[in-house]
Amino acid sequence: MAKETAEEKLLKVLQKKSGVAHAPVGKPSSSVKKVFSFSIIDINRILIILLVVCGVFLVFQLRSGIGLLTKKIDFAQEANVRPNYEDIGLPKPRNVKFYIDSFGNRNIFKPYDI
Repeated sequence: MAKETAEEKLLKVLQKKSGVAHAPVGKPSSSVKKVFSFSIIDINRILIILLVVCGVFLVFQLRSGIGLLTKKIDFAQEANVRPNYEDIGLPKPRNVKFYIDSFGNRNIFKPYDI
C-alpha cells in the first residue's frame, strides 16, 4: 500500500467534517459533466480565424484610406464660406459698479435672485 501524503490526509479530514463521501483523489467523478471541452488545437484554430478576419479588416481600412488620399479637394468652395458672428449670443459685459455692489448685498444663505 502506498504511503498517504499530508494533503490526502487533510482532504479526508475535511471531507469527514463536511459530510462529503470520500472520492478517490485524481480521478474525476462521473457526476461532473463537461460543458465545453476545447483542446489547444481548437483554440489555435479559433485564433487563426480571428487573425484572418482582423487582416481582412485591416486591408479594407487601408484601401478606403488610400481612396480618400487620392480624392481631389476643392478649396475654392471652402474659402467662400464666411462665418456669421452676429448669430453668436455672447453675454454683454456690465459696468464694474454692478459687480462691486453685488459683493455687499449677496447673502450666501439664501437662493440666488436675479
